[in-house]
Amino acid sequence: MKCIRWVCVCGAFALAPSLAPLPAFADEDWVLRTEHFECLIQNLEVYRANAEPVTIIVLGACPEVDITEALAMIVQNSGIAQVDMVEDSAARPAEIISFTPPQLECLAQLEAAPDGDLVRIPRDPCR
Repeated sequence: MKCIRWVCVCGAFALAPSLAPLPAFADEDWVLRTEHFECLIQNLEVYRANAEPVTIIVLGACPEVDITEALAMIVQNSGIAQVDMVEDSAARPAEIISFTPPQLECLAQLEAAPDGDLVRIPRDPCR
């Protein structure tokens, strides 16, 4: 079990660069699968209750808030989490997103309509 937690913690550190402020991407959208967006919105209170300065959301593990547990839920048989660090697009929807507490508050008021199997939401829903 400690090995899995260690892999998950290392995975979380690998994701840390994606949490840095990205002014070039500030006006871009997250592209999400519709089912992931629906889970996010249905469990928004769970994410809003997180006391962390940034909530990392592993969409495939929704509604798990604990990053270690969330990454453990998507671990493949090889023991390595399948997390791709590529820009999301219609061809590759986001798998991991992050919001600050104020952004989660704004997300609660966001009106986003699915476009088929995908939904676009702003990376900063407060803008």
